[in-house]
Amino acid sequence: WSSDVCSSDLFLVVGDPSGTAGDATSLRWLLACVVMLPIVALVAWFAYRRTGPARAIGLGVASGILFGAQASFTKAVTIDLHDGLLSELSNWKLYAVVVLGVMAFVLQQAAFQAGAITLSLPATVVLPPITAAFVAILVLCGTVDISGLRGVWIGLRSEEHTSELQSRFG
Repeated sequence: WSSDVCSSDLFLVVGDPSGTAGDATSLRWLLACVVMLPIVALVAWFAYRRTGPARAIGLGVASGILFGAQASFTKAVTIDLHDGLLSELSNWKLYAVVVLGVMAFVLQQAAFQAGAITLSLPATVVLPPITAAFVAILVLCGTVDISGLRGVWIGLRSEEHTSELQSRFG
C-alpha cells in the first residue's frame, strides 16, 4: 500500500494537473454525482455483505472516493466565496460538501471497525487525490501533462500496479 500512496502523490506531481476552469455548471456537477454515487453505493453494498478484510477494504474504498468528491466540491465552494458568505449559504454545493463529508466519515469509521486499520486506511489516503484529480479533469476541464518522460513514468507505474494486482489476486 505504501507504494500506492507514493504513486498517487507522484502522479499529482509528475502529471502536473492544472488548467481547471474554476467552476462548472450545475449539470456537469450533477453528471459527476450520477457517475460517482452509484459506484460508491455499489462498493459499500458489496462491502457490507462481506466480513473481515473484504468489508474493511470495500468501505475504505467507498469512503476514499467520497472524500475525493468532497475535495472537488470544496474547491468549487471556495471559488464561489467571493460572492459573499450569505450568498454561499444558498449554494447547493456547500451542502453537498457537508453531506459528502458526513457520508465519507461514517463509511471510514465503519471501515476502521470492520478490520485492521492497515486494511482500510490506505484506500482512504490514496483514493481522495485520485478521485479529486479525475473530477478536476472531467468536471472542471483540467488537464494532466503526460508528454515525454511523464507519460512513460505514469505508464510504467500503471503496468507495475497491474502486475502486482494480478500476482496477488491471480
